[in-house]
Amino acid sequence: LLLKKKNCKSGIIDCKSQPFGMEQKRNMVIQHEMDFARKQYSSSSSYLSPGLISKRIDLIQELKLKMIKVAGLGEYVTPVNDGTFEHDVLLTESQAQNLINALDQTPYPSNKKYGYGHGRSQRSSLFLDQLQAQRWPIGESIKYFIDANIVHQAHQLIQVFRLQLVFDLNNCGLSYIGRVTPANPIYLSFQSAHETMHALGANHEHLRSDRDEYINIQWENINPQFYDFFAIADPSKFTPFGVIYSFDSIMHYGAFTASLNNQKPTMVPKIDPQINTPKMGQRQRLSVQDIELLNKMYCKQSACFDTSVYCGVWALRGFCSVYPQYGWMQQNCLKSCNNC
Repeated sequence: LLLKKKNCKSGIIDCKSQPFGMEQKRNMVIQHEMDFARKQYSSSSSYLSPGLISKRIDLIQELKLKMIKVAGLGEYVTPVNDGTFEHDVLLTESQAQNLINALDQTPYPSNKKYGYGHGRSQRSSLFLDQLQAQRWPIGESIKYFIDANIVHQAHQLIQVFRLQLVFDLNNCGLSYIGRVTPANPIYLSFQSAHETMHALGANHEHLRSDRDEYINIQWENINPQFYDFFAIADPSKFTPFGVIYSFDSIMHYGAFTASLNNQKPTMVPKIDPQINTPKMGQRQRLSVQDIELLNKMYCKQSACFDTSVYCGVWALRGFCSVYPQYGWMQQNCLKSCNNC
């Protein structure tokens, strides 16, 4: 915290002004959301109101301001107002408001060194076992259409189904987390698999709280205006389903993300840094752990589920096989304990 304040007060970085390109990105997000809404609703629908979309985008900024305040940086830092959360995540109005309400319960300033919520949480995928409305139908193809602006050759590669997932060409990747109504826009850049993973319910790998066992966060080199890139969320909403940390996850950010000095990393692997640093931020393929996570989220029988969002945390602590937790875990944490 002191290092962040020092960086701002010393003039190393202007922590109050918006970095170059942030206003343009925000306007782009609003425009694309308007274009998307026109494809989903009739011309008379209130959902086409620019004010309604701007309100939702403003709530994201309100959330980021609240996070900065909880971190004790409100006097020194104005977070980037780019219309997104964590750089590439879109939030519904209810999602943003729920997070704001949760932060309202946190004392100011928080003595936590990172994140928000309730201490050391695990965060990997949206806990869909108890959120059926946000889960895509298991056993069915996800219906989608492709935006007409994408080149004809690309259309020929894919069979077009009914409206559910909308792929739209964009200069930065964006997505909601989990299923939203009436459909999920996935704004594609070079990282289409990353954004599709978001839509399926997966979150950023480096935001799991067990990251401290695997990476060192170099807070002194992080631009505090991008604080939300490293914030850990409410553990009652996300679970790792017992899947171990993956440096090469397609959901992991790169080692130099949001750095003040581009020659120094903001995240350093504790294990084999020379090997694992280049893996972080790759967007070529799903890691073994990414595939395992998706299989647990969508490829299990209906009778295979966790009764608690915390099963994934407890499984990683070894509770699936040790007394006295063993009995309860075997009955209630089927997915996380790999019992189905």
